[in-house]
Amino acid sequence: MNKLLIQDKNCNVIVETLNGSKINVFANQLYDKDLHHWKGWECNAGMDGIYIFDDFNVYSGNCKNDLLGNLFDDNFKIFNKPTICKQEICTSCTSDLYMTKSKFKENELK
Repeated sequence: MNKLLIQDKNCNVIVETLNGSKINVFANQLYDKDLHHWKGWECNAGMDGIYIFDDFNVYSGNCKNDLLGNLFDDNFKIFNKPTICKQEICTSCTSDLYMTKSKFKENELK
């Protein structure tokens, strides 16, 4: 992965590999290098960030992974733990790309 991404100390994303090494990159590099496929991974969208659309519906991200409700509903919710990504690809929206995502070894066996 190091060869695919240009490291920069002024990055907005830290990629940590399974062996524990960390790479500082810009979020858009993940999209540009086709490294934005996290279906089945845990994602902090809806917890670390939300996306409000023009109809006032609020989703866990620009990807619309989870509907959190409408700003004017009494049952509007914000997540307090990561959810599982249902999308084939993460959007090119930088705010979605830099939300924390993780895949643990035990999930790789599924």
